[in-house]
Amino acid sequence: MDTTLFLFAIGPVKPFIENSRKARDLYAGSYLLSYLMKEVIKELHNRDARLKIVFPLEAQSNVPNRLIAQVDQYSQTEKEQLGQQISKFVQQRFVDICRNVFSASNVSPNPMAMQQIEHFLEVYWVFEQQPTYELAYKYINASLNNIKRLRYFKQMNEPVGRKCDLYPEYNAIIVKRRANGMLPSFVDASSAIDVTNIGTCKYALKLGEGLSAIAFVKRMLHLLHVKELPDYKLNISSVAYMLLKNSLGEEKYNELPLLQNEASEALFDLQNGQQLSTDEYSLEHIRIAQALNQQISLSSVRTSPYYAIVKFDGDGMGQVYNDYADQQIQEKLSKETSQFSNEVRRIIVEQGGICIYAGGEDFLGFLPLDKLFQTMYELRQDFLANVKAPVSYGKPLTFSAGIVIAHLMQPLNRILAKTGDMEKQAKESFADKNAFAIGLVKRSGDQLVFQSSFGNDGKILLLINQVIVSLAQKEYSKSFVYNLNQTLTRLGSVKSDNKQQIIQVLIEQALQQSTSLLTKDEFNQQSSMLYQLYLDFESDIERFQSFLQFVAFVSREVN
Repeated sequence: MDTTLFLFAIGPVKPFIENSRKARDLYAGSYLLSYLMKEVIKELHNRDARLKIVFPLEAQSNVPNRLIAQVDQYSQTEKEQLGQQISKFVQQRFVDICRNVFSASNVSPNPMAMQQIEHFLEVYWVFEQQPTYELAYKYINASLNNIKRLRYFKQMNEPVGRKCDLYPEYNAIIVKRRANGMLPSFVDASSAIDVTNIGTCKYALKLGEGLSAIAFVKRMLHLLHVKELPDYKLNISSVAYMLLKNSLGEEKYNELPLLQNEASEALFDLQNGQQLSTDEYSLEHIRIAQALNQQISLSSVRTSPYYAIVKFDGDGMGQVYNDYADQQIQEKLSKETSQFSNEVRRIIVEQGGICIYAGGEDFLGFLPLDKLFQTMYELRQDFLANVKAPVSYGKPLTFSAGIVIAHLMQPLNRILAKTGDMEKQAKESFADKNAFAIGLVKRSGDQLVFQSSFGNDGKILLLINQVIVSLAQKEYSKSFVYNLNQTLTRLGSVKSDNKQQIIQVLIEQALQQSTSLLTKDEFNQQSSMLYQLYLDFESDIERFQSFLQFVAFVSREVN
């Protein structure tokens, strides 16, 4: 009997997740996409025994936006009915969730809001019947890509006016008035929903902020009752709270948990010399932030406003699935990546970070700077140990990562775009991929980028971490970085067969000039470590200089 596969996909993936101003927006978009696919899986399980879902596994924390099921015994009419019915099911489930969010927010959606909601979701499905599973799998993915190239969309006729701060293709219709009591500029008053005086929205939107219905649903999704979204993590923290918790600790600063989520930004506002307004924070949160700020000012604790955002993706996983279109192999690989995704979430939470999504071999999340490199090493080791390629593949499976170090006050959507660029750069800079690229975006606007292969063992991550710790603990002065960089700049144009040996000597000299605290063994260890990093950067002086500037900056921002 021929094999017939059914491929079903939900989108748009990138706008669903990355069009966000807050970590909560980001998590809500990721959650919604995964939740809708889980609902589809449940619906398919309840249909009949002739349908078998091949992957993804429902046990994953996050499931991908597409699934494949085997439907060998379906007639042509039954196939068409299945595609249409599941499409209608998921569209209606999305609309129901959006309506529930508006209801929980005490906001009534107007016709334009409902139009935006009903036009947003993209659904694709395709069937493929071939003599073997292998042929069906290869053809069905090609068919889906061909369908997506048609760029299907629904035309909307919205009046001229202010666009959504997060989704510029839609008008801003949920708005909060400015401090002067006026609506945001260019808002179409006839279609605007003013939430300025609605209690549930008081601190959810900034003064003058304007959102589309989609952005509003993401922002307010946390209001839904646990029974409606049983596995939604209502306590997803803000990045600001992640940083404060990592630096201060909830045990020592007892009132810190009362600043969870966006209220923790109040403390950073105070440290930046800003006045706190009741338009943005409640009086209780202002009081707590002021008291904590006074406590911190009397201590030696540093609360840095810089954080790391990490995005990684398996290298060539789509090609592996295509080359090994065997059902047993694919089910095994799906199970292993599912288990890995669950481990990713555990590791990130243990390290005090925020996991936005971990689906298969894909990940997006936030980490405190001092946990970044140790955590990345642990994640990579776990991936190599538990996600195994078919024996004939001939090499281990790997992933590549994009990392950005950014300031809390920088727009999140721009930092997300930068993170995606870093991931792409990591994959394109090395023939075998298995790499990472890091972008440092200072609040001043200055930027710095460097990239490297993980190597076979990933120990470059531990070496980088050790250099940062040594600089942060003042085992040697940061003047080491300045002095060595100056010398390397002059050396760059010098042609010599002994350049590697010369640089090894220069590292030792610069280290000697910047410390008197290290024992001989410690000095040898530090100089060997720095020289090894130079070699790990493929003896590229410019890349090594970028790395030195990076660690000098980051070491100032960690405890």
